[in-house]
Amino acid sequence: GHDLGGFDAADRARRIAFAAGEAILVEGSLRANILYGADPSAAPDQPAFVEILRITGLDAFAYARGLLGRVDPIAAPDFARALVAARATMRAVLRAEGAERLVEPFDPARYNHQATVGENILFGEPVGPTFAPKRLARHPYMRAVLEAEDLVRPLTEIGLAVARSTVEIFAELPNDHPLFDAFSLFPADERGYFEDLVVRQPSAVALRRGPAGQRDRERLIGLALRYSETRHRFGLIDPAFEERLVAARQSFARMLPSYLAAAVEFYDPTRINPAASVEENLLFGRVSQGEAGAEPRVRAIVRRVLTEEGLEASVYRLGLESRVEPGSAGTGSVAGEGAIPVEMRIAIDLARCLIRQPDIVVVAILLDERKPAEIAARITRLRAARA
Repeated sequence: GHDLGGFDAADRARRIAFAAGEAILVEGSLRANILYGADPSAAPDQPAFVEILRITGLDAFAYARGLLGRVDPIAAPDFARALVAARATMRAVLRAEGAERLVEPFDPARYNHQATVGENILFGEPVGPTFAPKRLARHPYMRAVLEAEDLVRPLTEIGLAVARSTVEIFAELPNDHPLFDAFSLFPADERGYFEDLVVRQPSAVALRRGPAGQRDRERLIGLALRYSETRHRFGLIDPAFEERLVAARQSFARMLPSYLAAAVEFYDPTRINPAASVEENLLFGRVSQGEAGAEPRVRAIVRRVLTEEGLEASVYRLGLESRVEPGSAGTGSVAGEGAIPVEMRIAIDLARCLIRQPDIVVVAILLDERKPAEIAARITRLRAARA
């Protein structure tokens, strides 16, 4: 044997890697976090990197981050074109497996029942805060479109019906009840406002004039724009009204001023939507909310289609490029520390060790006794990789 104390510190660090627990995360990409402490010039190529992800159990996490990533058609034109082309494959696979009903596609001429009223009118992804859902009802341009399409009164009535039903349904539940948080169309801190509103306003016709009435109307329209018949099931939207909303969609797009053009990326079956995720671009529609188990089944088909279309490597690349922000909750494609579970931080620490390609890897991690088969398989893969 050799006395480790006799080795030069730098040589010892190069030859021996010690995985001892949760990785300390740094601000940057997931790739940068895995490469932390390694020689950048010695970083493995993409296939080898993905293999390390598989060995350490990071592959599913990185892939999921990639599905949430956005495609820049200028920076990655080939991937963008391939993803648009894969939409047809996705629909064909869904059809072949009798699962076409699980995804309602975006059709410019049809109302999408898996989307809210506001999303159906916008028919695109908001870019920035201008047309964000919480601000949509009070935006002057949206209000102008609703006025032009004679939708202000009916949407106000829908909003009032939603408010009344919500107040009645959750009357006995406290503000912090999980059902209220999951299904209410207004937050708990606005509950008192809407409880008062439904008492003093028996109908939309009775709304006051002036600033106070305008504020009430705006809040009620906001509720209506966040309403989804499929999700909330209050029976407030019929096929005839759906057609009126589709007409409003067309007016919204046709009359959109040039200075607002950058605030929304409209859905277009012929091109990538740079404001939507990889998964959303492939599906080009919404997963059905009315069928149990739809989401995992669709997710499995998504992965299969991406693999068959040769796009898996691009998804991993986006996942590795996704940002990590320690100390934040994270949003969308940005992973806050709270969005990275303990087991993934442990896996990142192990991946850092393997990236360095040391002679010896010491793994001192408390294993989860509930998953002995999975742990044994990972140890086998780790030993095979080190052989």
